[in-house]
Amino acid sequence: MWLVAFSILISAATGPTTPHADSIPAFIAEIYGPYFSEGDPRHRPWSQGYEDRPIWSAQTTALFKTWRRLPKEADSINDQDGLCDCQARNGRFDAHVLATEQPDRDHALVDIETENGTVGPTRLRLSIVRERGRWRLEDVYWVQRKAWLKATLRAEIAADSQP
Repeated sequence: MWLVAFSILISAATGPTTPHADSIPAFIAEIYGPYFSEGDPRHRPWSQGYEDRPIWSAQTTALFKTWRRLPKEADSINDQDGLCDCQARNGRFDAHVLATEQPDRDHALVDIETENGTVGPTRLRLSIVRERGRWRLEDVYWVQRKAWLKATLRAEIAADSQP
């Protein structure tokens, strides 16, 4: 019994630990890892576009696949990176969680502020869902654009599907 109390005391004294692999903070770190500079300990390599990363929900992945197959008349999705609402990063990227709402075990809304060093801070709202035991990104609300990613994808799919 005293061993458990001692280990709790030690962990409290040593400060915060790495987030549990399936926690919301760990998932946010997974989303934004590729945006940090290579020297930053938060950096995670990724060489493809943000829409190709394995962070998306099944429904959003299906929308991206449909969207990619269609000819593009206008493409507001690729005008800027949808996970930071930015075009270029000069190596000084940062992301901060401002608030988290979790109405139930499998859904959460996470308000994020990103900073890319070239423009002022950008605010986003991430809608995340738990699928097969892991958090996945369901939708992104771009505060400055006042638009949701999935609604934008659906509108572009509908416009590009017109003869």
